Order: sequence, then C-alpha cells, then structure tokens
Amino acid sequence: MEKLLLSLSVAALVFLFAALIGVTLFRDRLKAQSRLDALSKEQIKSLAKRELLRQRQPAIKISTVLIEQLASAGVPMRAEEFLILWVVLALVPPAISFLLEAHMLIPPTLTLIGLCLPPLYVRHSRKKRLLAFEKQLADAIISISNCLKSGLTFQQGMQHVSEHMDEPISREFARVLREMQLGSTAERALTNLTRRVASTDVRLMVTAILIAQQVGGNLSAVLENIAQTVSDRLKVKAEIHTITSTGRISGMVIGFLPVVIGLVLMLMNPDYMQVFFTTHNGRMLLVLAAALEFIGYAIIRKIVSIKY
Repeated sequence: MEKLLLSLSVAALVFLFAALIGVTLFRDRLKAQSRLDALSKEQIKSLAKRELLRQRQPAIKISTVLIEQLASAGVPMRAEEFLILWVVLALVPPAISFLLEAHMLIPPTLTLIGLCLPPLYVRHSRKKRLLAFEKQLADAIISISNCLKSGLTFQQGMQHVSEHMDEPISREFARVLREMQLGSTAERALTNLTRRVASTDVRLMVTAILIAQQVGGNLSAVLENIAQTVSDRLKVKAEIHTITSTGRISGMVIGFLPVVIGLVLMLMNPDYMQVFFTTHNGRMLLVLAAALEFIGYAIIRKIVSIKY
C-alpha cells in the first residue's frame, strides 16, 4: 500500500511538473502573439529581413532540424514541447513500473518504447501527410494554371488553392504566401516548401516554376505538363503498390509469426519458456532472435520498396 501511494505521488509530481512547463510555454506563446499583433507593417518587414539573414547562416542546429520535421509532419507542437513529451514518455512509465516492483525486463522495455514512439509517430505522420499532399498536387497545379489563363497572377492562383482546397496542401501554400508577404522572395519561399515536403513531384513543380519565371515563357502550359506528369507518376505508384502488396504481407507474417508462437507457448506452458528469461544463454538467444527478426524484416522491406 505504501509503495502504491509512493508511485501515485511520483506520478502526481511528474504531472504537475509537465503541466507547469506547459502553462509556461503557452503563456510565452500568448505573449509573443500579442506582441506580434501590436507591431506595425514596417516592423514586421524589418523582422522578416532579420529572420532571412538568420536563416542564411550555414550552421544547422538540432532544434532547426526538429522544427522542420514537426512542420513537415503537421504536428501542432513546438520543438520544446515535443522534447518534453519525449522525455516524459521515456522516464515516467519505467519509473512507475520500477516502484511497483514489476518484472526486471518491464522498465527497460517501457523506456525503449517511450524512446521509439515519438519519432515513429512523427515519421508516420510525415509519410501520411506526404501521400495526401501528392494526391492533391495535380489538382492544385491545374487550378493555378486555370487562374493564370483567366488573367490572375501566380500568387493569386496559390491563394485560390489555399482557400478552396483541403489540408495539407492548403496550409502549405498559405505558408508560402505568408512568407512572400513578410518579405521573402518567391524562390526562397518555394525552396522552403521543398524542404517541408520532401517529394520529387514538388521539386519538379518548383524547378519548372522558377525556370519559367527567370527565362520567361507560357507558365500555364508548363504547369499543365507538370500536372500530367504528376498524375502519371501517381498511377505508376499505385500499380507498384498493388504488385508489391503480396511481398509486404509476407514480410509481416514472417516477422510476427515467431512472436505470436512465443506468446502462445508462454500462455500454454510458462515453464517451457522460462529458461529464456532465467538463464544467461536463454537471454542471449532472445537477443539474437530479436536481432535476426529485425534484419530479416529490413531485408524484406528493402526488396519490396521499389524506387521510381
């Protein structure tokens, strides 16, 4: 009973600590927003120029990389908030399980899970958001091309996309327009778009737009050709995904089958599997089996992942 109360006390203290940090960060965000609203247009342009000069510095910080990763994944968190959540997930569950005198393998397992979950979530969100962006890209390019045909400018075409299309492409195009309004050039704003959205189709579109703006020409016709190319690439990607689906399913079955069999044996006959957890050789065999499982799954994923 005393250990349970101690565990609850530790959890409450951690929660209060995280809540205090969250309130502090939220308060700082409100202060920054109120200051930004109070600035005049001339001050905003001055800050924009200062920010552009800061971005031109060659040094790349870890926080900058993390900010770009979160932005490309569409995670509504700042880098500081994400790091705090990462640390809490990696330390709090293992500490509680240790205080509750759980099995000796549970705390390190929870630590490993807490360390892996946040980056895996960001990676999954980036991949999902990228797929959604690529599906919308052809329609967005056609919409901009039609706006150019009707006599509107390229920026007005992007504004039309940001106002009438769904996320994520509407948010990304709105961010490009906002950077231009704050004093950034079209080239830099579009280059930042290719950083946030790591897609070959986006790089192709941006390269074509920049070349057309520099050398002149019919940008509307160029965008129509780009839209057709993007549509063809999506069709090829869908065909490849269908053809390789059998290999991916086989890899998942081969990867999870030993784990499922081991869990079934532990439930049916725990003494039979106890040797893997109580002896040194058994634990070494478990580590070797896990390593071989990971290597095999990685090889299968490499085989079925076709670059195009």
